[in-house]
Amino acid sequence: MNDKPQAQYVRLGDLKFDPRYQRTDNINQARVNDIAKNYDPAAVGAIYVNRREDGTLFVVDGQHRVLAMRKKHANDIGENYQMLALVYDGLTIVEEARLFWHQTKRTAVSATDQYTARVAAEDPRMCEIREIVESHGLKISRNRGKNQVGFIKQIEDRYKKHGAEFVDEAIGIMADGCRMGSSYPTVFIFIAICELLRNYDPGQYDVDTLIKAIAKLNFEAFNKQAAGFVMMLGSRDRSLCQALVIAYNKTTKGGKLPDVNTLGGVRKRSK
Repeated sequence: MNDKPQAQYVRLGDLKFDPRYQRTDNINQARVNDIAKNYDPAAVGAIYVNRREDGTLFVVDGQHRVLAMRKKHANDIGENYQMLALVYDGLTIVEEARLFWHQTKRTAVSATDQYTARVAAEDPRMCEIREIVESHGLKISRNRGKNQVGFIKQIEDRYKKHGAEFVDEAIGIMADGCRMGSSYPTVFIFIAICELLRNYDPGQYDVDTLIKAIAKLNFEAFNKQAAGFVMMLGSRDRSLCQALVIAYNKTTKGGKLPDVNTLGGVRKRSK
């Protein structure tokens, strides 16, 4: 990557966005309006731009500022407005995505949008998580619905703590249970499954029974039941696990799982 961008003014009408690593829909219009109303170039600073090999200028960081200037100057100089930019020359799309990812780590960019950028940047961890999720017929998305997964932060947290095999098992159980019950995956079910896998040995439970228990769940009732255990168990995660244990015990025709609060410690899983 060329790590020495040049400061220069660029024409507003020449700037483009690449949807492969940053969103071009569902823009935070309130933020755009606020920037347009209170814009101070000296305080906001330069946007980051890459000039690709064909000469096209793509905004890497500064999307809301560009949209704000298009709004602010729509009735005067419009697309001829000049914006201060730090311009790279000849970055690849992967390098653009990496730069976007690093520039937006401390901003309000959502975890799902960060995921999109990191996949485009060929981040190994996110690419493996995507492969795991999609292998079970699911897709990481900011939308909520059947076969849609939006809780990428929680998935990455478990990946970092327990490894790819653990996450693959948890997502597989969740996907099969939701598919059998014609419901959509939720972060609460995912956390509950992860906690059950952590707290109980494989010989204590039957995976097929666990999947059937998930398929039968009324998610609203499940969440309310879990909330009732928080004071006793001390954490939301253990409370969700306890609610899933109860659902499992109602479904199983074999041995029942002991309550979470009777366990001496958390079973360790190696990566």
